[in-house]
Amino acid sequence: MKRLHVVYPRPSVQSHITHTNGSVAFAFTLTEKGAVESIWLLVPLGAGLDEAAEDSIKQSTYAPAQVDGQPVGSVTFQRVNFSGL
Repeated sequence: MKRLHVVYPRPSVQSHITHTNGSVAFAFTLTEKGAVESIWLLVPLGAGLDEAAEDSIKQSTYAPAQVDGQPVGSVTFQRVNFSGL
């Protein structure tokens, strides 16, 4: 999976107030056209950061995986880090 355009998450107000830092992890499926189809939260962080990270994944664009030079659907994993809040 290659990200073609990255949308960075915007931390929530709550995360600034609580100084929440850490990582959120997701698994998601990509179609053969590179669209995010399904997404699963694997490691939550809370403070509104799970939602911010999920939105950034859905808004980013991806190149699909390939098998023998042909685009195919796939499942991939991504970690979104939040630090210095």
